[in-house]
Amino acid sequence: MASEAAFVGRYCRGKIFLFVPNVCDAECRFCYVSPARVSTARLSAGVLRRTVDLMAELRHCGLREVRITGGEPFVFENLVDLVTALRTADLDYTVLTNGIRLPRAVPWLLATRPLKITVSVHSLRRADQVFGRPVMIEQTVAAIAALAAAGIGVSATVVCLPDVIAEIPETLARLYRAGVREYKLIHANDSRYRVGIETFRAVAERAREALPPDSRLRFSDTAETSCLLTRQGSSPSHCRDSSGARVARPWAKPLSGPRRPDGSSAG
Repeated sequence: MASEAAFVGRYCRGKIFLFVPNVCDAECRFCYVSPARVSTARLSAGVLRRTVDLMAELRHCGLREVRITGGEPFVFENLVDLVTALRTADLDYTVLTNGIRLPRAVPWLLATRPLKITVSVHSLRRADQVFGRPVMIEQTVAAIAALAAAGIGVSATVVCLPDVIAEIPETLARLYRAGVREYKLIHANDSRYRVGIETFRAVAERAREALPPDSRLRFSDTAETSCLLTRQGSSPSHCRDSSGARVARPWAKPLSGPRRPDGSSAG
C-alpha cells in the first residue's frame, strides 16, 4: 500500500485519468483515438464494481480527483452510477466530452457537482460537419450556460481546422457569454488538415486579445517539436524536436495566464 500511495501522491498528484471504453457517438475526421461508433452504451455491472473498488482503494492512497474521459463518457447511459459512487467515496471528478449529450446530463451533473466539464466546441456554425453527425449545438451551449451559472467550471477545447479557424474568435466570444472562462486551442498539424503555424499563432493571439481579462487561453503548438498529431497506433511514444532530442510531451504550451485589467499577461 505504501508504494501505491507514493505513486498516487508523487506522480499523479492525487489525480488520475479514468478512460471509459473507447466508443463515441461522433465521427470527427481528425480524432486520433479511433473510437468505435455507437449511438448508446452501458457500463456493465462488473466494470462498474471493479472501477469503483479500485478508485476507493486509491482514495486511501491519496487519490482526490478522477478525470473521466474516453471515447465519449456521456454515451454511457449509466455514467451517473459511476459518478455517484465516486462522490460517495469522497472523490471529486471531471469529465472530458464532445458535448453532444451534455444537455441530458445537466440534472445529475448539478446534483453531483463535478469540479469541471471540458467540452469540445470546435465550431458553432459547422458543428454537424465537424462532428460528422447532426448536433443540437444551441442546446449544448445552453447546457454549458446552466452549469456555469451553477458555479461548475466549464472549459472549452477547439481544434483549429481550416474550415473553422476564421470563426474561432466569434466561437470563444459566444462561449464567454455562456460562462466559459478557460479555453484551449489545438493546432491540427495533420497532413490532411494542415493550418500554417503562423496563421494558427495569429488566430490564437487575436483570440487572446479579444477575450476579457478574467479568461485563460492556452494552445497546443505542435510545430515547435516537428511532430504530427496522428491517429492512435501510428505515432511513436516519443517525438524528436528540431535538435534531434527526444520529446515525450510536446503538445501543451501556455499562451497566457489570466490577464491584468490593463490587458497585460499575468503569467
